[in-house]
Amino acid sequence: MNTRDIGKFGELVAMKELSKIGYDILLPTSDHLPFDFVAYKNSMLFKIQVKTRSKTNGVLSFKLSKNPYPRYNETVQGRKYSEQDFDWLLLVDIETESVYKFTWEDLIDKESINLRIEKTKNNQTKGVWIAENYALVA
Repeated sequence: MNTRDIGKFGELVAMKELSKIGYDILLPTSDHLPFDFVAYKNSMLFKIQVKTRSKTNGVLSFKLSKNPYPRYNETVQGRKYSEQDFDWLLLVDIETESVYKFTWEDLIDKESINLRIEKTKNNQTKGVWIAENYALVA
C-alpha cells in the first residue's frame, strides 16, 4: 500500500470503531478540509482527524502537523494543526487496527507524540504516553 492507501485504511478503521460505539459518520465531499470526517452522536458533532501508523520498537509516533495541498506548483511546508481544525485526533495502529483518541487538552503545546504500546523496560510511567490510557471507548 502507498501512503494514501494507508491513510484511507486508517480512516475506515476509525469509522468502523466509532460506528461500533454508536456514532454516525458524516463524510465530506472535499479532500481539502482540515479534518477527515465528522462523527455524530447525541446531537453533537465531532471533527475527526486520523493518523495511521505502524509500531517501531513498541511505539507509535506521529507529528502534529499536516502538509497542506500545494497550489499552482508552489512548495509549501507543513503547518501545525490548530484547535479549530479538529475536535479529536484518532491514531490507528495499522497492524492491530487499534484506535487511540486524543483531544486538544492532550495535545496542547505538543509537536509530536510517542505512544507506547508496550511498557518501558524500567517500568517508567512519568512523562510516558501509555496506549491503554488513550484507547477509544464509549
